[in-house]
Amino acid sequence: MPEVAWNPLEGLRFWNDFNALNVSYPDGLCPDEEQLKLRRGYYACVSYMDAQVGKVLTELESLELENNTVIVFWGDHGWQLGEHGEWGKYTNWEMGTRVPLFFRAPGMNTAGQRTSALVEYVDIFPSLADAAGLPVPVQCRSNETTCTEGISFLPLTVEPSRKWKTAGKLDALELGP
Repeated sequence: MPEVAWNPLEGLRFWNDFNALNVSYPDGLCPDEEQLKLRRGYYACVSYMDAQVGKVLTELESLELENNTVIVFWGDHGWQLGEHGEWGKYTNWEMGTRVPLFFRAPGMNTAGQRTSALVEYVDIFPSLADAAGLPVPVQCRSNETTCTEGISFLPLTVEPSRKWKTAGKLDALELGP
């Protein structure tokens, strides 16, 4: 298997409390009790952030701003919670490339719906411009000063099941020993 595809314990091995467990790297396994602790912490973080987003949405409603505010919420990377023996974000397994992305704009009639369409972080900027009624930057080709590699995903907010991208770009990060 290519090294870049499997990077076990990479997300944990620099943490002092994990190092105290004396798990051998790279072939050691994360102990069962530590796995439960890590998953509990991760899910607690997700629950906490969910509550914070709820507070922001409630405040927007109380200020009567929800109908003229674009809301975007996304995570900075995927995270492995033991799948394939991986713990962390430095992986190119599919689970590590999936991230949450929530988007709400005034006039959306598909609120709460999901799409299986492929969108990328580079699509957020042109989508925000589009939702705000601003000019969407042109696709980068050569020496444009203002351009984007993404495309607006606003059409997906109207028709979540429409045909869309069939591929995206994934940059792999190579870590040192």
